[in-house]
Amino acid sequence: MAALVEIWRNQRARHVAIAAAIAFLLGIADVLMPVSTFTWAMQSRFSPRDASGEIVFIGAKDDLADPTNPQRRAALARLLVDLAEYRPAKVFLNTIFDSPGTPASDRALRAAISSTPTVLVSRHTTTVNGEETIGTIPAIAGDAPAVISKEWVDALGFTPRLPYSVMDGGKTVASLPAAIAGRSGPSDQSFPVDYSVRYSTIPTFTLDKVAELIRSDSAAARQAFTGKTIVIGSIGGNSSGYATIPRHPKVPPSLVSIYGAETLIHGLPIEFSWFQILLLYVAGVAAVALLRARRRVRHIGYAVLALSMVALVTVFVSHRVPANVAVAITFLLIYAGLRLWVIRQQSSALVDGLTGLPTFRALERDMFHQGAVQTTAVVVAKVHHFDEVLSALPADKHATYVHMIGERLRITQRDLKVYTNGGRYLAWAVQDHGDLRLEAHLRGLRAVFGTPLTIGGTTVDVVITFGVDSTTEASPARKIASATTAADKTSESLLPIRFADAASEADRIWNISLQAKIDEALKTGQIYVVYQPQINLRSGGLYGAEALVRWEDPERGSISPSYFIEQCEQAGRMEALTRKVMRDAVTALAESPLANRDFQMSINVSATLLSDHRIAEILEETLAAFPIAPSQLMLEITETARIVDYEKARLVMERLRRTGVGLSIDDFGVGAASLETFLALPFDELKIDRCFVASLPGDRKARKIVESLVLLGQNLGLIVVAEGVENQEVVERLNSLGCPVAQGYFFARPGEFSRLLEFATPPEKPQKAASSRPYS
Repeated sequence: MAALVEIWRNQRARHVAIAAAIAFLLGIADVLMPVSTFTWAMQSRFSPRDASGEIVFIGAKDDLADPTNPQRRAALARLLVDLAEYRPAKVFLNTIFDSPGTPASDRALRAAISSTPTVLVSRHTTTVNGEETIGTIPAIAGDAPAVISKEWVDALGFTPRLPYSVMDGGKTVASLPAAIAGRSGPSDQSFPVDYSVRYSTIPTFTLDKVAELIRSDSAAARQAFTGKTIVIGSIGGNSSGYATIPRHPKVPPSLVSIYGAETLIHGLPIEFSWFQILLLYVAGVAAVALLRARRRVRHIGYAVLALSMVALVTVFVSHRVPANVAVAITFLLIYAGLRLWVIRQQSSALVDGLTGLPTFRALERDMFHQGAVQTTAVVVAKVHHFDEVLSALPADKHATYVHMIGERLRITQRDLKVYTNGGRYLAWAVQDHGDLRLEAHLRGLRAVFGTPLTIGGTTVDVVITFGVDSTTEASPARKIASATTAADKTSESLLPIRFADAASEADRIWNISLQAKIDEALKTGQIYVVYQPQINLRSGGLYGAEALVRWEDPERGSISPSYFIEQCEQAGRMEALTRKVMRDAVTALAESPLANRDFQMSINVSATLLSDHRIAEILEETLAAFPIAPSQLMLEITETARIVDYEKARLVMERLRRTGVGLSIDDFGVGAASLETFLALPFDELKIDRCFVASLPGDRKARKIVESLVLLGQNLGLIVVAEGVENQEVVERLNSLGCPVAQGYFFARPGEFSRLLEFATPPEKPQKAASSRPYS
């Protein structure tokens, strides 16, 4: 089953199955039967042959069975008696006398039939009432043997096949062509009619010509009729109409049965059913389609199969074998159509509709054909503010904008082939590179883009960053995707060039299902909360704790918090993660003796959640569910660089503070956690980043920065917390500078909540210099 699933994933295999299914349905519905008949009819033109000469047709111009002209029956009776003198093998009277004439004519005809080797022919037809057989009335037929004529005419008017025998009234009765040829066959089978016999070589006479020949030239009559099988029937044009055979649209109806008899006399050709031929070519095409080889090899295989069809038809024609190839050819055409459609789609996907530049799909194809993928670096250039520029430019200048960027990328290599993925990403492949040399080249390109473009009189600034995959990844598609991901993680000012890290197959599979893994980890407790104590430096007692999140994956072990928190933000799971941490931390506090102490629980809140009031609703729901004082909670706002709208963030934070909780600015002094952010938003606590704290012992500048931040907190009535304390010397420095609270590995690593009780000696709470809620 797994093998079948793997095969079905192959697009070419799916196309083989689809084409085969459609062809099979057309075959069993006989939709293509006219095509097969036409093919078989055309074969008769290429290998004609003479008739056996053993079958003679005598045609009547008039309707012999017309009851109003009894003289015709009398004339036929005389002819049958005269022919009997020449001892024909058999005489088949292919005229049905279903109505009585005069008694005398009917008696004469009955006597002639009974005294000669005459076989009567009945006609098997299908009507609205079902199948029925129409034969000669008993007054004429007597005990004469009878056969049945049953013919099926296709849409082209031809009769492609005839039966060996027919079931009539529960009895098996020989068909007219089988009886003429003296052959027999299964009643449920038919045989193909070979129309390659030259019509002109079938001995044919009229009733009048036979009568004259018998009167005037007995020797010629004996030569013509002795030992022969004679078929007497209508020439056509009267009530019996005409029949159609290849190259002859109007012939006597009896000629179809005569052609069938000639087919049996000459011997039936080997016949292959349409299903057998279809199965052969489905197997052949499937074998070629599943080849794990270059496209050219498969194309050669397809060409061989097409030529084999031509050769097969040639062999069939030369050996008079019915070429039942219509269904197989239809299968080949459907499959070819599906593949051509895919090629056309791929061709359109290889060229960008806006710019005419080759696409990333074309880059993937070119890298595959050129080989050496593992030693090729892929560079993806990300054009920032691309949509904004397009919205400002006239539509007819959009392509010009992209082309001008491409020209600048070619400034040092005029023949560089640049690919695009909609314009905002441009890419190219680099051979024989070194990472340092490539990075220097990309920095030079960024400098080139420092000069604006002029498009239709409009000056346009171009900000461009680069993602690079120079790993030994062997898949072009993965390499391009990796470089694109790296480009997405670049920033205009801080990280304009980013090289992708090598990732194993397991890493890639794990990463693409990370969102589901995060959801599962939140449900099963793999993501959990640990607590790091915060120490009152004045008393040495427990001041509070910071709730930190950890993830222990059963497959990969401990996952870096910075990594999976970033993934939670990208996957839209930060709200769920924050809800879990907040509820777990508040639950732990509410169920411990510390709930009745002067203890503060700090909980991290990503600045990305300050874009709406959902975080305030989560906090309010949590406080309503647990009996703790809101003043025991401090929400640390992290990643303040992610704040887009300061006014909206301020409104959300003010709603948070109205519940009674405090707000802290995390990692103050680093990145966007700056004085500007501090001034714009309402904070109650300031956390000094570990990079300053760790440098206190040996860096005078760090000491002055920490001293100024402590003084800033005291002047504004804020609690100041130093994080990242690693040794006793740092503790002493902080004490000397007046910092009231600290946390770090020197005191304790993050652990279970119960460990906090080890630090729970009666502390002296650090006092704020002013109101406990400044700026309120």
